[in-house]
Amino acid sequence: MPGGLEASLVSLEEQSVQFRFTVSAGFGFRGDHVETAGLDSNGNGTTPGPHQHQVTMNMMSIQPSFTFAALEDWNLEVLLPLRLMQRKAKIVDIGEPYDEADAQRNLDIHHPSKTLKGVGDLAVMFRSRTPDVPWSWGATLPTGTTEEDPYVLGGHKLAHEHVQFGTGTVVPRLEYRALNDGWITMVALMAPVYANRHGFTAPPELTLFSARRGQLTDVITWTLGASARAQGYGDWSGKRDINTGYGALVADAGLSWNTGSGTFHLGATFPLAQRLWQDGSDAFELGPSVAFSFAP
Repeated sequence: MPGGLEASLVSLEEQSVQFRFTVSAGFGFRGDHVETAGLDSNGNGTTPGPHQHQVTMNMMSIQPSFTFAALEDWNLEVLLPLRLMQRKAKIVDIGEPYDEADAQRNLDIHHPSKTLKGVGDLAVMFRSRTPDVPWSWGATLPTGTTEEDPYVLGGHKLAHEHVQFGTGTVVPRLEYRALNDGWITMVALMAPVYANRHGFTAPPELTLFSARRGQLTDVITWTLGASARAQGYGDWSGKRDINTGYGALVADAGLSWNTGSGTFHLGATFPLAQRLWQDGSDAFELGPSVAFSFAP
């Protein structure tokens, strides 16, 4: 379930201040694309012949969060994601002649096999302790690492990185969360408004989530639903980042177990349909994911 929503709704209903610990992992994200560029041993661009870059990514995130009373009727939630990404990339023959050495050198400066790890952007959200107020508001703060413009570096045949752990800016976030007659509803909007020091403006993101919630036993609840996710375009100094922009429909299921001393939640998602907005994009398509959280 998006962002440990089940645990958050429990805390909202009980109006309790709490700590929550979440571990999530995503598998088999794919960024395959056909490539025609190469690099010779002197660092000069070549045209080695068409071939495919087969790129996969597995991701893991550890997210501790703290919620405490900040104002008379509002809690402040603070969440810091710690992320690890394992990227594997290789060249695949598509039946056309190509120079393997030049093709490999070009892959190595773009997205080599590598394990990336770092701190993401700190998220702060004000959430009402009054059930009649479903709106939450806040922002992400620029604690995650950012990269120089990869298109400029790539244009000079230099090693670069497209993966960023942060946006480098303060990004406003608005959420609507509600639980009515066994239905959970969430709307979340992130809307970057300016560029970071490298000239990058992160893409806006919108998530619409709805799920049915019911009792399996006196202490176990289930949820089953779906989310629609849309990411707009980011840009580098006013030039569109072709590796941003997608839409996806994702199935979502979860189980929560209230032990009396805390709540365990296990969730899973699976993409049903997705599309990259930009032709020629190297962006990763979503894979399945699982998440585990505990809130004492």
